[in-house]
Parts: sequence; C-alpha cells; structure tokens
Amino acid sequence: MTISDWDVQSLPPLRAGDAEGAFGSTGSTMSGRAMLRTMSDDAPAANVPELSRGRRLPNWRDLAENGRAVAGARWYLRHATSVGPRVRVYGRPIVRNHGTMIFGERVKLLSNVARLELVAMEGGTLEVGEGTLLNHGGSVCAAERVRIGARCLIGPHTMMMDNDFHRIEPARRYEWPESGPIEIADNVWLGARVIVLRGVTIGEGSCVGSGSVVVHDVPPYTFASGVPARVIKDLPVP
Repeated sequence: MTISDWDVQSLPPLRAGDAEGAFGSTGSTMSGRAMLRTMSDDAPAANVPELSRGRRLPNWRDLAENGRAVAGARWYLRHATSVGPRVRVYGRPIVRNHGTMIFGERVKLLSNVARLELVAMEGGTLEVGEGTLLNHGGSVCAAERVRIGARCLIGPHTMMMDNDFHRIEPARRYEWPESGPIEIADNVWLGARVIVLRGVTIGEGSCVGSGSVVVHDVPPYTFASGVPARVIKDLPVP
C-alpha cells in the first residue's frame, strides 16, 4: 500500500519541531510531503491492517443490534419445537406454543413497532420456512396447521387463522367450528393488513395486495387483491 501523489501533494509542510514531536529527532528540517514519501516507501503493504485495504470497516451499531436479535431469538423462541440457525428476533413478540412450532434457518421476526403474535394451539402446527420475514403487528394462530414457506415476505399487521373460532349460526355462535389448514408456498409476498382465513392455499411466487381478505385459493405467480381477494393479473414465471 502506498500513499498516492494526490494525498501527498494535499498535505501542508511539516516543521522540524513537529517532526521531532511526532517521529523523534530528525536533525534537520523535513517537509510533510518528504516524510510521508519516506514512510510509504519504508512500510511494506503486508504491515497494513487488512480492514484498511479498501474494505468497509464494520458498523458496530449494526453488530450490536444483530447480537441482540440473535439473543432475542434464543429467549423468545425458547419454547419452540425447533429453531434453525441464524434466526433473529427484533423486539418482544408474543409466542405461545401448545403444539408444534418450527422456524427454519435465517427467519426474521420483527416486533419492535407493534408486537407480533405467534400461537400454536394444542394439536396445532405452525411452521415458518427458511429466510422468511414476519413483520410487526401480525397475528398467526394455528389450531390445526399453518405453514409459511421459504423466502416469504409477510407484511405488517397481517393475520392468519386456520379456525374461525365461532360458528355463524346465531344459535350455535359459541360452538367451535372445524379448522382448515393454511398453506403459504415459497416466495409469497403478503402486503400490509392482509387477512388469510381457514382452508386457503396461496401458490408459489404470488402476491396479495394490502388490505385484502383471502377466502379462496390464490394460484401460483398471480397478483390478487380485494375483499374478498380475486386474481387481478398473472405474474412472470422466473
């Protein structure tokens, strides 16, 4: 590593007294340019720290936040059935596991703006695939089975329930209805405040617009939106 001519020419002259204070006695007056040239010639590149060779220095604030997120995953997901490596939790989610709860590798849970709620009821299974992001304020409840595939983006305040918890008939309003599994395939994007109800399958690569209520299946590689959600257009297949 050498000091460029531009760097050297831009430096002011160094007085002899300054040179003695900084580098020891010189015995003569030496300009700042000459001294830096001498230092650059004498110092081999191997002695220069690796991080200074054109590489970005680590952001200690990011490292600290990442460490807290890893520790948060260990604490808040301590009752989960299985937690993959490099899972991160930001904030304080509400996690209740009375059945089976599985988190794949590199799952990221955001709960620092509004609390994220994850519940697996007795006999229920909640599974989140690798690389999936669950945003703040969401609520996912599995009475039977809710599966979210890999590399999915689940927007803020999204709700998924595989059971309605009450029947619609007035005389049977407090009866528990049957559950219907929810299947979210890989690489699905659900916008903010999407509601996914029981028995729904959302196909791979699809996208659901913000504020939609999904009561029917969404085919793969389509964009659906509305209340109830319907297919608006097809998406390109990679």
